[in-house]
Amino acid sequence: MSEPIRQPRRGYSVRSLPGFAVVAVFTFFALYAPILILVAFSFNAGTSLAIWEGFSLRWYAQAAANDPLIRQTDPVIKVFVDMDSNSQSRSLKNCVMQVTRSSL
Repeated sequence: MSEPIRQPRRGYSVRSLPGFAVVAVFTFFALYAPILILVAFSFNAGTSLAIWEGFSLRWYAQAAANDPLIRQTDPVIKVFVDMDSNSQSRSLKNCVMQVTRSSL
């Protein structure tokens, strides 16, 4: 007598749990909503974090005028621009070494 054919067992899937979609959407919202709110309020003209006082690029202008910030981020930007233009021929280490030498 032949044995019955067994169906292959499917692996465990968390998606099959009840309420998975609700928890996933809530988690996604809880993680990304604060970031979106921060980005939106970075364009606030006022100094309050709770009251919208109008659209302004004031904070970005202050960041662009901050010399220590610019000096610290300039080499990082140069590394990634250099990596992008020479991505096939150079490694990250080589790009960092070249930018570090040219900054000294």
